[in-house]
Amino acid sequence: MKKFFILSFLLLYSSFAIAGEDFLILTEGKYSPYSFIKRGKLVGISTDIIRATFKNAGMPLDDKSFFLDKWSNVMTQCLVTPNALIFAMSRTPEREKLFSWIGPIGTNRTSVISKVSNKISSDDPSNYYSYKIGVTKNFAGERFFQKDGGDIKRATRVSTYGQVFKLLQMGRVDAIVVDEASFFYWLSKHQGEASDYKVLKVLDEVGLYIGANKAIQMSTIEKLQASLDKLKTTTGANGKTIYDNIIDKYK
Repeated sequence: MKKFFILSFLLLYSSFAIAGEDFLILTEGKYSPYSFIKRGKLVGISTDIIRATFKNAGMPLDDKSFFLDKWSNVMTQCLVTPNALIFAMSRTPEREKLFSWIGPIGTNRTSVISKVSNKISSDDPSNYYSYKIGVTKNFAGERFFQKDGGDIKRATRVSTYGQVFKLLQMGRVDAIVVDEASFFYWLSKHQGEASDYKVLKVLDEVGLYIGANKAIQMSTIEKLQASLDKLKTTTGANGKTIYDNIIDKYK
């Protein structure tokens, strides 16, 4: 039923969106501190930056502009739906030609993280992947994990960051491959102690972007990029930029 609803929604939306000024903003909504639900509202660093970017460009978004689903689903939806955009997405070589890009809106630092009590030595990177490793399906971390020599067939793969975090917290895996900022933010909200965990190895660091369906006019992409750039240079009463003030809200 859910798949039928999603397909019907997209067919209806794509029938009129390309001709108008409406946009469909896609995300998972389970990627704190970048994008998550708080008191029934989608918030987070990336979410607030996107709202400010569109508003500053004269194209304000309302809550109905956002559509949430699993990451693998929203990726597919963005590729086939005119006027659709997706965030926050790592800009990798495999994705480069699939979307038009606006950003960066942040940075994704993908690392191997374990509990200190697991006593995995950070001095022997080649030994990491002999342990049980948790990864998130279809996230850039999977690619970094494989590129670093990890065997995806032996890894425990789950659908969301929240699920992979819990695997480590509950001791079902020995280490996980995740975005550092997202993990430690989640930990702070779930009675966890950062000192109980350690980063074994940084696998990659890439920019987080807004990916746009190729049907969106380049003039619109350029307008949104200019608006985002302005957020990074316009200062407020406290002397910080609008962009930095948004980030500070989630520290």
